[in-house]
Amino acid sequence: MIREFGKLLGIHPLLAAKVKAAALALEADDIDVVVCAGLRTHEEQAELYAKGRTTPGPKVTNAAPGYGWHEFGLAVDVAPIGHDRQSRIRWNANDPMWAAIEAAMAREGLVCGANWRTFPDAPHVQLTGRFPATPSDEVRRIYDESESREEGTGIDAVWAASGLEMPAEEEKGAELIRVPADPNPPALTEEKPPAIETQQGNAGESTTVASAEAETAAGASNGEGADPTAPNAAPEGDLADGK
Repeated sequence: MIREFGKLLGIHPLLAAKVKAAALALEADDIDVVVCAGLRTHEEQAELYAKGRTTPGPKVTNAAPGYGWHEFGLAVDVAPIGHDRQSRIRWNANDPMWAAIEAAMAREGLVCGANWRTFPDAPHVQLTGRFPATPSDEVRRIYDESESREEGTGIDAVWAASGLEMPAEEEKGAELIRVPADPNPPALTEEKPPAIETQQGNAGESTTVASAEAETAAGASNGEGADPTAPNAAPEGDLADGK
């Protein structure tokens, strides 16, 4: 079972289909999955990047605005959710559900943030086609040029250039699920952010479940977080990389 399905809106249909396929496979092991975060605006990424830098709180992402795949609809955050009445996210990194989710997503060909050497990000999965692990200058240029010409959206242009196929069932009326990241997006190539740590990792390395959602856990000692349907539930789970 997959919850918070609506957060897959605006995500590339192939990525969304693969996440749903992995979640369906996990049902056989009685594991439910919640989508913690999907498409993110430039402003939302800037707000998250400021945490621990220019605003109070711990750092929750190394991805500056324009350097995260969530902004281009090519990444989502997922987590296991318990079967208790509160349906709490199970943030305990030692829970075997995390390894099962990672394996299921990897079988679908998705890159899992749990395997990154620096700032491992267990909830994060991405599908970027021919593009690298972190959005490149080319990606930002494609996005900006499309927005400036007002030819569709920058996200559409990035998707087209990624080489990712559109699932057949989505080809007709696909515009209905493509949600622009921002109606008036600022240019993503105006400024160079501080250096981003590498996010390429080796499989099998130990990871921790550290994410913005964990801030909502309110000190839960059992490793479980807040109700994902609660109004104050954190919207994303990046603690790494260049999503």
